[in-house]
Amino acid sequence: MARVYQYAELGYYSDPCLLVSVANNGKHIVSPLQSRAQFSLWCVLSAPLLISGSIAHMSTYTRDTYSNVRAIAINQATPGVQGQRIAGGDMAKCAAHATSAVFGQSECTSVWGKRIGPNKWAVMFFNAGVAAANVSCDAICLQKLLIADESLPLAAHDLWSDDHLPMIREARVSAVSLPPHGGHQLLLLTSASVTSA
Repeated sequence: MARVYQYAELGYYSDPCLLVSVANNGKHIVSPLQSRAQFSLWCVLSAPLLISGSIAHMSTYTRDTYSNVRAIAINQATPGVQGQRIAGGDMAKCAAHATSAVFGQSECTSVWGKRIGPNKWAVMFFNAGVAAANVSCDAICLQKLLIADESLPLAAHDLWSDDHLPMIREARVSAVSLPPHGGHQLLLLTSASVTSA
């Protein structure tokens, strides 16, 4: 997905496949946390939100995942624009060794982002590693979304907890202690320099 984002345009979207959660027999295909991480990533990628699973067997947590209007709004914003990986590398090797610490923790984290307006961005921090991790997006990472010093400060809204986080005054955004195997944070960043002007 990281290599094909530039080919997306109105009417042509990358389709990384179905959202997975609970099978018809009620067994989890992935953990609820992994299901929510996948949904968050699909929202940033502007991917089709097609659920593969039994709605009848879904937990309240999973139903809440698939009905989060704030996350869905990220998916539907800016038609024809797909999000991109802005930090981290190819985590395929990490996924192949998901139960061992073969690869360093930094190889198992990434940051994905999508510009959704002149002064608004969605940013997702992701941890696929075997241990909790802090994940950051520095000035170089933010620049890939065209977030410059003039955009600061940034108001940050966590789209899962619905919390408004402390104002971001430096060109660095971080997610702290993301759980292993799918820990993530999905933020909506808004330039407060524009809203206060």
